[in-house]
Amino acid sequence: MKPLETACAVRGAFAVIRLAGELDYSTVHLAETTVNRAFAGPTPHLIFDLSGLTLMDSSGVALLLQTYKTLRERHGTIALAGPSPSIQRTASITGVTKLMPVFATVDEAASIAPVALPPSASAAESESTDRSL
Repeated sequence: MKPLETACAVRGAFAVIRLAGELDYSTVHLAETTVNRAFAGPTPHLIFDLSGLTLMDSSGVALLLQTYKTLRERHGTIALAGPSPSIQRTASITGVTKLMPVFATVDEAASIAPVALPPSASAAESESTDRSL
């Protein structure tokens, strides 16, 4: 078992979270800490650099989905970069790739201007309710 290594850095308009090693139930807390550090930073736009990730179980998928949900509420963006074929397959099978664009590299992901995620249906409903008051 290769322990999870995490890093977070700001690159242009994005916070880049690098995950390397195995992301599973025993290491997801390390990734959560890094994501929370990114949330405290200057940008709501994240790129997950998955190029060093060798394994991702359902805990990792849940982390990506929770991050997506949080960023959607904050009008941010999320992208995945550099996943191996096995990580790409896990993301695809679980529907993650329907919510988050996947790029070959962090450079490619960072070259795209961030576009805010659409608000969730419940947020849109409350906005329309607020406007009618």
